[in-house]
Amino acid sequence: DVTLINEENTPAVFDLPLAMASMGDGAYAFAPGRGFDVDQMVYHPPYFAALGAREGYGIMTKDRTLIPLFSYAGVSIIQEQGFIVPVDGDHTLSTWFAVSDRGMSGLDSIHEAFLGIETGSRLVSGVVSLPDTVSPDTAFVGARLDGDAMSLTPVAADGSFELRLDPGVYTLHAYAPDHVPAEPFLLEVDAGELPSVHIDIAPSARLSLSVHDESTQSAVPARVTIYRQGDTPSPYPPSDFSPVRKSWGGTISAVAYVTADDTEAIVPPGTYRVVASHGPTWSMHEAVITVDAETPLELDFVLKREVDTTGWVSADFHIHALKSPDSYVPYDIRVLQSVTDFLEVPVLTEHVYLSNFQDTIDELGMGDHVTGISGQEVTSFTHGHFNAFPLVLDPEKPNLGGVLPYDKGAVDLFEAIRDQHPGDEVIQVNHPRGATMSGYFSYVGLDSAADTTERPDEWSMNWEAIEVFNGSCGKGQIFQDWIHMTNHGHKKTLSSGSDTHGESKPPGGVRNWIPIDLETLEANHGSIVPVVRSRQMIVSCGPFVTFDAVNASGEVTATLGEMASKDAEGGLDFHVTVQGPTWMQIHTLNLLENGQL
Repeated sequence: DVTLINEENTPAVFDLPLAMASMGDGAYAFAPGRGFDVDQMVYHPPYFAALGAREGYGIMTKDRTLIPLFSYAGVSIIQEQGFIVPVDGDHTLSTWFAVSDRGMSGLDSIHEAFLGIETGSRLVSGVVSLPDTVSPDTAFVGARLDGDAMSLTPVAADGSFELRLDPGVYTLHAYAPDHVPAEPFLLEVDAGELPSVHIDIAPSARLSLSVHDESTQSAVPARVTIYRQGDTPSPYPPSDFSPVRKSWGGTISAVAYVTADDTEAIVPPGTYRVVASHGPTWSMHEAVITVDAETPLELDFVLKREVDTTGWVSADFHIHALKSPDSYVPYDIRVLQSVTDFLEVPVLTEHVYLSNFQDTIDELGMGDHVTGISGQEVTSFTHGHFNAFPLVLDPEKPNLGGVLPYDKGAVDLFEAIRDQHPGDEVIQVNHPRGATMSGYFSYVGLDSAADTTERPDEWSMNWEAIEVFNGSCGKGQIFQDWIHMTNHGHKKTLSSGSDTHGESKPPGGVRNWIPIDLETLEANHGSIVPVVRSRQMIVSCGPFVTFDAVNASGEVTATLGEMASKDAEGGLDFHVTVQGPTWMQIHTLNLLENGQL
């Protein structure tokens, strides 16, 4: 209940009140008639609903209408009915929050009971035959009316399900991860006796996967990507019935994270190209296979270390997972993605919420491969997003000690990050040329060539790194900003981050190579700060590059981030080593001086 009391001498008019639903944990807005395809659309459901893989949430009212205006990145903006608060009067908004473990069907039942009226809907029950290749509690059933997605409900481990449906002729669709959707079941819902509903999901094929080092024959963590060929069917539901938006797109049917022998993958019967990889420093191995549901297939892949990165670790400074409202990916998946892609330092940067992967790393026994630095994306809604790490978790504080940005301008926000704990930290300006609400350079109107801003009172350089590459590599405006800043004497660090939100975009696609060993970093996460601040990192979408200044004898006189002196003739020699695996084509090396080729 929210009560507004008017102490003024005139009536208070609220003609466009708005509410915001921030979801997360894998839940997305769902509307009858549109399913999950509700972005940027006005619709008039009886209540606002958000569904995850198993759970359902509903925002319900008795005395006013809620009109969702749009959904973006796990946040929905909802318009409420206008109202007037009279002089010396008050007005109360009562809102009910419903939770269901039966998806839309459970929410519909709650809503009907909550309103205390009969809607004429019927409770439809049925059974889905689940083969042993379906993991328990992962299947679900959706109902369509005239082709529109109307309702979605989870299937219990025994195959049973319930749907609450208004009168009409429906098709029921059963789905399970890694399986071909079942044949639709035609059902007429009326006042008469409802028929028994029985839906069959066909079994999928089993693959047993192992990956080994060519030199040592020991197991190698690897990502195995499975591409369907020809007319092999897709295992994904349509987008309006996708409670977890996991489709990899294209022809990828499955991705397995192999960290031990005999890791299993499940795919529909058919023909596939299967590729094993371990990041940008190892070879790849692929095979073409045909599988059926009756005969499990064993596949063993052999990989070779082709790039020597001794003394360096690879890091991704911008990763989202389950605690961000715009991400659904569990922590164990993010850790397995990092381990299998040779990403040793995955920095978790949830929106507003402070966290790390270390507990999950320990639970999975992956401490020899990765370390989890505590980080946060400090997310303002006005002047930009900023990553900060390493921060210190405090279970006694809101959001585990995360820096709350809502009452602070940029200058104060940087100070609040510095004051989060007694130690030192890296502050990175994320996607600085994005929209003004998320891009700091855009917000302050930075002219990096002239070294001026349109909002000098809100401009601060109390940060270390510029996220030049966000999700992909490309020499755009932000790269020029970094060059101009460097030319003006502002020595900021060239940095990158995948900014991944979904599982289908693994971390580490863009990464930072840092000259520090994993053991040193594990012992003291703060040891990463001076290395980053002194600009010793390499930013890469693939090749591993070392770059040194050398004298006439070939001895190194300065390395990354250090100052080098010209020789007596005014010249300077560099020694550059560019490495990549055999599957990567590297053809050009450019050298820039003051930003010029």
